[in-house]
Amino acid sequence: MPETSPPKNSNPSSRQNDWLDDPKQIKLVIRRNQTGIDDRGEAAGIPLTAVLVLRNVARRGMFNGKELLSGERPVLFEIMAVNKPLANYIADLLVEEDEGVTDD
Repeated sequence: MPETSPPKNSNPSSRQNDWLDDPKQIKLVIRRNQTGIDDRGEAAGIPLTAVLVLRNVARRGMFNGKELLSGERPVLFEIMAVNKPLANYIADLLVEEDEGVTDD
């Protein structure tokens, strides 16, 4: 009976880079999440509300807002990259977090 599995390679690192040898095997995935928008094209709904609540937490210093947001920075950057309607709101949130702006 013929062998159906690929041949075993003694060097595991060369197996990981096999896809580099054949450009036809390279697959590009572009991910984009869409948030609900209103008639003016502005973000709306629960995702916008969540960002605004996080911004207020950061502004007021409630619940150790800076510590809360500092752990989520990579996630916020990812959301900002794939979700165009929320990008400006998240950018404002991150800038305010960095500046330590308070509204007293």
